[in-house]
Amino acid sequence: MAEGLEKTRREYVANISHELRTPIASLRAMSETLLDGMINDEQEKQRYYQIMLIESIRLQRLINDMLELSKLRSGNAYLEKSTVDISKLINLVYQKFDGIADDLGIELKLKNHIKNLPLTYTNAERIEQVLIILLDNAFKFTQEGGVVTISSNIDNEKVIISVEDTGEGIKKEDIPYIFERFYKADKSRITQGTGLGLAIAKQIIEALDEKIWVESTIGKGTKFSFTIGIKK
Repeated sequence: MAEGLEKTRREYVANISHELRTPIASLRAMSETLLDGMINDEQEKQRYYQIMLIESIRLQRLINDMLELSKLRSGNAYLEKSTVDISKLINLVYQKFDGIADDLGIELKLKNHIKNLPLTYTNAERIEQVLIILLDNAFKFTQEGGVVTISSNIDNEKVIISVEDTGEGIKKEDIPYIFERFYKADKSRITQGTGLGLAIAKQIIEALDEKIWVESTIGKGTKFSFTIGIKK
Protein backbone atom coordinates (compact mmCIF):
# COMPACT_ATOMS: atom_id res chain seq x y z
CA MET A 1 0.00 0.00 0.00
CA ALA A 2 2.74 2.48 1.05
CA GLU A 3 4.77 1.63 -2.05
CA GLY A 4 1.74 2.23 -4.29
CA LEU A 5 1.01 5.59 -2.67
CA GLU A 6 4.64 6.65 -3.06
CA LYS A 7 4.58 5.67 -6.74
CA THR A 8 1.39 7.69 -7.26
CA ARG A 9 2.95 10.67 -5.47
CA ARG A 10 6.10 10.49 -7.63
CA GLU A 11 4.06 10.27 -10.83
CA TYR A 12 1.96 13.25 -9.76
CA VAL A 13 5.02 15.37 -8.97
CA ALA A 14 6.61 14.35 -12.29
CA ASN A 15 3.45 15.32 -14.18
CA ILE A 16 3.23 18.68 -12.40
CA SER A 17 6.89 19.37 -13.15
CA HIS A 18 6.37 18.55 -16.82
CA GLU A 19 3.25 20.69 -17.12
CA LEU A 20 4.92 23.66 -15.39
CA ARG A 21 8.19 23.37 -17.28
CA THR A 22 6.76 24.06 -20.75
CA PRO A 23 5.11 27.47 -20.15
CA ILE A 24 7.95 28.61 -17.85
CA ALA A 25 10.60 27.70 -20.44
CA SER A 26 8.63 29.47 -23.15
CA LEU A 27 8.20 32.63 -21.05
CA ARG A 28 11.87 32.69 -20.11
CA ALA A 29 13.14 32.19 -23.67
CA MET A 30 10.89 34.87 -25.12
CA SER A 31 11.52 37.43 -22.37
CA GLU A 32 15.30 36.93 -22.74
CA THR A 33 15.03 37.40 -26.51
CA LEU A 34 13.10 40.65 -26.05
CA LEU A 35 15.41 41.96 -23.30
CA ASP A 36 18.49 41.24 -25.43
CA GLY A 37 17.04 43.47 -28.16
CA MET A 38 17.09 40.66 -30.72
CA ILE A 39 13.64 41.56 -32.05
CA ASN A 40 13.34 44.92 -33.80
CA ASP A 41 10.23 44.38 -35.88
CA GLU A 42 7.19 45.71 -33.99
CA GLN A 43 4.83 43.12 -35.46
CA GLU A 44 7.14 40.32 -34.35
CA LYS A 45 7.38 41.87 -30.88
CA GLN A 46 3.58 41.90 -30.65
CA ARG A 47 3.51 38.22 -31.62
CA TYR A 48 5.96 37.44 -28.81
CA TYR A 49 3.89 39.43 -26.30
CA GLN A 50 0.75 37.55 -27.38
CA ILE A 51 2.42 34.15 -26.93
CA MET A 52 3.78 35.22 -23.53
CA LEU A 53 0.29 36.27 -22.46
CA ILE A 54 -1.18 32.93 -23.57
CA GLU A 55 1.54 30.98 -21.72
CA SER A 56 1.08 33.04 -18.54
CA ILE A 57 -2.69 32.39 -18.64
CA ARG A 58 -2.00 28.68 -19.15
CA LEU A 59 0.37 28.71 -16.16
CA GLN A 60 -2.18 30.50 -14.00
CA ARG A 61 -4.91 28.01 -14.97
CA LEU A 62 -2.65 25.08 -14.10
CA ILE A 63 -1.77 26.50 -10.68
CA ASN A 64 -5.42 27.35 -9.96
CA ASP A 65 -6.54 23.86 -10.99
CA MET A 66 -3.87 22.20 -8.83
CA LEU A 67 -4.92 24.26 -5.81
CA GLU A 68 -8.60 23.54 -6.52
CA LEU A 69 -8.02 19.80 -6.80
CA SER A 70 -5.86 19.73 -3.68
CA LYS A 71 -8.58 21.51 -1.69
CA LEU A 72 -11.29 19.16 -2.94
CA ARG A 73 -9.23 16.03 -2.28
CA SER A 74 -8.34 17.17 1.25
CA GLY A 75 -12.01 17.46 2.17
CA ASN A 76 -11.61 21.11 3.14
CA ALA A 77 -13.93 22.38 0.42
CA TYR A 78 -17.36 22.91 1.96
CA LEU A 79 -19.96 22.79 -0.79
CA GLU A 80 -23.12 24.39 0.53
CA LYS A 81 -26.34 23.12 -1.04
CA SER A 82 -29.50 25.06 -1.83
CA THR A 83 -32.55 24.84 -4.09
CA VAL A 84 -31.41 25.08 -7.71
CA ASP A 85 -33.48 25.51 -10.88
CA ILE A 86 -31.35 23.10 -12.88
CA SER A 87 -33.25 23.78 -16.13
CA LYS A 88 -32.34 27.47 -15.90
CA LEU A 89 -28.71 26.69 -15.03
CA ILE A 90 -28.31 24.31 -17.98
CA ASN A 91 -29.80 26.87 -20.35
CA LEU A 92 -27.39 29.55 -19.09
CA VAL A 93 -24.41 27.25 -19.71
CA TYR A 94 -25.82 26.34 -23.12
CA GLN A 95 -26.01 30.03 -24.07
CA LYS A 96 -22.38 30.53 -23.02
CA PHE A 97 -21.18 27.68 -25.24
CA ASP A 98 -23.52 28.06 -28.23
CA GLY A 99 -21.37 30.77 -29.85
CA ILE A 100 -18.18 28.79 -29.19
CA ALA A 101 -19.76 25.75 -30.86
CA ASP A 102 -20.66 27.83 -33.93
CA ASP A 103 -17.08 29.10 -34.18
CA LEU A 104 -15.79 25.51 -34.07
CA GLY A 105 -18.34 24.24 -36.59
CA ILE A 106 -19.92 21.99 -33.96
CA GLU A 107 -23.66 21.68 -33.34
CA LEU A 108 -24.60 22.07 -29.66
CA LYS A 109 -27.99 20.53 -28.85
CA LEU A 110 -30.34 20.39 -25.85
CA LYS A 111 -32.75 17.47 -25.59
CA ASN A 112 -34.99 15.40 -23.29
CA HIS A 113 -37.19 18.08 -21.76
CA ILE A 114 -34.42 20.19 -20.24
CA LYS A 115 -37.00 22.96 -19.64
CA ASN A 116 -39.25 20.78 -17.47
CA LEU A 117 -36.83 19.40 -14.89
CA PRO A 118 -37.81 19.41 -11.19
CA LEU A 119 -36.02 21.68 -8.72
CA THR A 120 -32.82 20.15 -7.37
CA TYR A 121 -30.89 20.43 -4.11
CA THR A 122 -27.23 21.02 -4.89
CA ASN A 123 -24.53 23.68 -5.32
CA ALA A 124 -25.30 25.76 -8.42
CA GLU A 125 -21.81 27.22 -8.85
CA ARG A 126 -20.13 23.82 -8.68
CA ILE A 127 -22.62 22.11 -11.00
CA GLU A 128 -22.05 24.90 -13.52
CA GLN A 129 -18.30 24.28 -13.17
CA VAL A 130 -18.77 20.56 -13.88
CA LEU A 131 -20.92 21.27 -16.94
CA ILE A 132 -18.31 23.69 -18.27
CA ILE A 133 -15.54 21.12 -17.77
CA LEU A 134 -17.53 18.40 -19.57
CA LEU A 135 -18.52 20.67 -22.48
CA ASP A 136 -14.97 21.96 -22.83
CA ASN A 137 -13.74 18.37 -22.92
CA ALA A 138 -16.39 17.36 -25.48
CA PHE A 139 -15.43 20.23 -27.80
CA LYS A 140 -11.75 19.23 -27.66
CA PHE A 141 -12.52 15.77 -29.00
CA THR A 142 -15.28 16.58 -31.48
CA GLN A 143 -14.31 17.44 -35.03
CA GLU A 144 -15.89 20.13 -37.17
CA GLY A 145 -19.34 18.98 -38.30
CA GLY A 146 -19.81 16.92 -35.14
CA VAL A 147 -22.51 17.20 -32.48
CA VAL A 148 -22.37 17.76 -28.71
CA THR A 149 -25.62 17.11 -26.82
CA ILE A 150 -26.74 18.04 -23.32
CA SER A 151 -29.55 15.74 -22.18
CA SER A 152 -31.37 14.78 -18.99
CA ASN A 153 -33.29 11.92 -17.42
CA ILE A 154 -34.99 11.38 -14.08
CA ASP A 155 -34.28 8.21 -12.14
CA ASN A 156 -35.10 7.44 -8.50
CA GLU A 157 -35.12 10.90 -6.91
CA LYS A 158 -32.20 11.96 -9.09
CA VAL A 159 -31.81 14.10 -12.18
CA ILE A 160 -29.20 12.62 -14.50
CA ILE A 161 -27.41 15.17 -16.69
CA SER A 162 -25.37 13.93 -19.66
CA VAL A 163 -22.94 15.56 -22.07
CA GLU A 164 -22.46 13.44 -25.18
CA ASP A 165 -20.19 13.99 -28.17
CA THR A 166 -19.68 12.39 -31.57
CA GLY A 167 -15.90 12.37 -31.21
CA GLU A 168 -13.44 9.54 -31.64
CA GLY A 169 -14.37 7.75 -28.41
CA ILE A 170 -12.28 6.32 -25.58
CA LYS A 171 -10.68 2.87 -25.61
CA LYS A 172 -12.16 0.40 -23.13
CA GLU A 173 -8.85 0.01 -21.31
CA ASP A 174 -8.59 3.79 -20.78
CA ILE A 175 -12.05 4.29 -19.24
CA PRO A 176 -11.11 3.26 -15.64
CA TYR A 177 -8.41 5.96 -15.58
CA ILE A 178 -10.19 8.80 -17.40
CA PHE A 179 -10.85 10.76 -14.18
CA GLU A 180 -7.24 10.46 -13.00
CA ARG A 181 -5.06 13.58 -12.75
CA PHE A 182 -3.12 14.33 -15.96
CA TYR A 183 -4.35 11.13 -17.62
CA LYS A 184 -4.57 11.30 -21.41
CA ALA A 185 -6.42 8.56 -23.27
CA ASP A 186 -4.80 9.57 -26.57
CA LYS A 187 -1.18 10.33 -25.69
CA SER A 188 -0.30 11.07 -29.31
CA ARG A 189 -2.73 13.97 -29.43
CA ILE A 190 -1.83 17.46 -28.24
CA THR A 191 -4.76 19.18 -26.51
CA GLN A 192 -5.12 22.46 -24.69
CA GLY A 193 -5.90 22.32 -20.98
CA THR A 194 -4.29 21.42 -17.69
CA GLY A 195 -5.14 17.71 -17.64
CA LEU A 196 -6.98 18.21 -14.35
CA GLY A 197 -10.49 19.11 -15.51
CA LEU A 198 -12.11 15.67 -15.32
CA ALA A 199 -10.39 14.94 -12.00
CA ILE A 200 -11.84 18.19 -10.60
CA ALA A 201 -15.31 17.33 -11.97
CA LYS A 202 -15.20 13.93 -10.26
CA GLN A 203 -14.08 15.42 -6.93
CA ILE A 204 -16.86 18.04 -7.05
CA ILE A 205 -19.58 15.49 -7.81
CA GLU A 206 -18.36 13.13 -5.09
CA ALA A 207 -18.11 16.03 -2.58
CA LEU A 208 -21.81 16.65 -3.32
CA ASP A 209 -22.51 12.95 -2.56
CA GLU A 210 -23.41 12.28 -6.18
CA LYS A 211 -22.05 10.00 -8.92
CA ILE A 212 -20.30 10.62 -12.24
CA TRP A 213 -19.43 8.08 -14.94
CA VAL A 214 -18.48 7.72 -18.58
CA GLU A 215 -19.62 5.51 -21.47
CA SER A 216 -17.82 5.43 -24.78
CA THR A 217 -17.66 3.62 -28.11
CA ILE A 218 -14.67 3.96 -30.41
CA GLY A 219 -15.66 5.72 -33.62
CA LYS A 220 -19.02 6.86 -32.23
CA GLY A 221 -18.34 9.13 -29.29
CA THR A 222 -18.36 9.56 -25.53
CA LYS A 223 -21.04 10.29 -22.94
CA PHE A 224 -20.32 11.70 -19.47
CA SER A 225 -23.20 11.60 -16.97
CA PHE A 226 -23.68 12.71 -13.38
CA THR A 227 -26.50 12.75 -10.83
CA ILE A 228 -28.11 15.64 -8.94
CA GLY A 229 -30.53 15.15 -6.05
CA ILE A 230 -34.13 16.32 -6.52
CA LYS A 231 -35.40 18.76 -3.88
CA LYS A 232 -37.74 16.96 -1.50
